[in-house]
Amino acid sequence: MIPSWLLIGVVGFLVALAGGLLNSRDVRWFARLRRPDWLTFEGLIPLIWTIIYICGAISAYLVWEAQPANRWFLMAFYLLVELTITAYTPVTCKLRSLKAGTIIGGTGFFLGCLL
Repeated sequence: MIPSWLLIGVVGFLVALAGGLLNSRDVRWFARLRRPDWLTFEGLIPLIWTIIYICGAISAYLVWEAQPANRWFLMAFYLLVELTITAYTPVTCKLRSLKAGTIIGGTGFFLGCLL
């Protein structure tokens, strides 16, 4: 049987990889956006998201180990949160809409708070 920590990590990794499925046209559009002057940490964003995904996976593992009664519901909720926050970049770039991205990002934030 696959250990729970490994399964959670693999699922989280695969979902995170799916968020990077962009074509060159999407990347060019995103690169042309004007950034505010205070956005000086843009190079650290991949590291920040990696840390966020790792923390989410650790949290899911701890919940899996501590909540045997409703663990499948909670794991589905963790997956929903990760899918929502991962969808931010593809939705923003595919629709060329910061408004749509903000709605998806805000939804992910509130789902994460609810979780």
